[in-house]
Amino acid sequence: MATIETAKELRFGVIGCGRVVQELHLPAWSVIPQARLVAICDSSQASLEAVSRTMPGARQYSSVDRFLADSSNLSFVVLATPGVTHPELAREIISRKLHLLCEKPLALGAQDARRLCELADGNGVTLTCIHNYRFKENTQQALRALRSGRLGDVVAVNLKFRSGPLFSEQTIWRRHERENRTLLFDSGIHLVDIALMFLGPLASIQFVDADVDSAGLQRVVFGTAHKNGSRGVFDLMVDASCASTEIEVLGESAGLSLQFFPQGFRMLPARDTPLHRCLDEGRRLFDYASDTLLEKLTRSKCPHRARSHAYLFREFVGALSGEQPNPVPSSEVLRVIELLDQVALRAYGTPAALVVARNNGIAEATPASDASNRQPE
Repeated sequence: MATIETAKELRFGVIGCGRVVQELHLPAWSVIPQARLVAICDSSQASLEAVSRTMPGARQYSSVDRFLADSSNLSFVVLATPGVTHPELAREIISRKLHLLCEKPLALGAQDARRLCELADGNGVTLTCIHNYRFKENTQQALRALRSGRLGDVVAVNLKFRSGPLFSEQTIWRRHERENRTLLFDSGIHLVDIALMFLGPLASIQFVDADVDSAGLQRVVFGTAHKNGSRGVFDLMVDASCASTEIEVLGESAGLSLQFFPQGFRMLPARDTPLHRCLDEGRRLFDYASDTLLEKLTRSKCPHRARSHAYLFREFVGALSGEQPNPVPSSEVLRVIELLDQVALRAYGTPAALVVARNNGIAEATPASDASNRQPE
């Protein structure tokens, strides 16, 4: 992997200037003085103007080709466009030997993801995918509990995700689940990534049970078996009547629970009673309220919800200099995408959209020739 000299300021560009960049990326970069945003690209003039108000000196481009033609002074590029566009745009960026920090998902299928990782290795390019949930404070607490031995060997991980109503989603492309694999590759990927950090390498997919409507995959429940003997159960639903997220990790010695929106962490008692849950929810509410109040009083440049991005971005800059490893190794990105790709293919694989695989033999589904499996034009 090629490294770059970080004694000087690193100049970088961003392709895609939507809400995630405006609300999370820019605040995160504001606390990393080693890097400076000098070029922005988006087909929307409104998005370009919104970013320019924060970064008035950055060059503006409405064309990716023009952006890349002027990229000789850039150390790296941040790609923050919809996932369906990532394979083509990432190939162009990596082929120019530019280091790449890519929003999730790296690709909507395992084959494209593997090709990008191989291309990056062949060009000596650092490729990092923004799996920032692994750097959230509650996730870090959970990983410390695992590494300290408090949990013992992990036995099971149960994941439950509900997105809330899609009609309230401001980003229009996320409403088109079938084309963009939104539930698995946009909404669920962060949580599945965390679960796999506890479960370890996959041995097999035990079952996939999916509901598919005219818009695409509405709910999917799948189970996994892992090489260390642990099991995972994943229950993901888009366009639910209420939003909720929880990951439960059960070890031989203890268990823990992670919540998000707002984030929370708690070690599970031997018997989890309403009193325990009430006390923990009170602490979670207090932490959220105090953080919010502190941010408003101090006018923090990097709000709480952008801190995990800032941590990852700082680690990425360190990796470019060779001071530390890639904060999100390609092998770990690939294991998530490979699992989600198999689940998606089986979920869409039959007219009934229901495939159940048992321990004594998994029936492989034939991928349907629908929009979820097409490559971007």
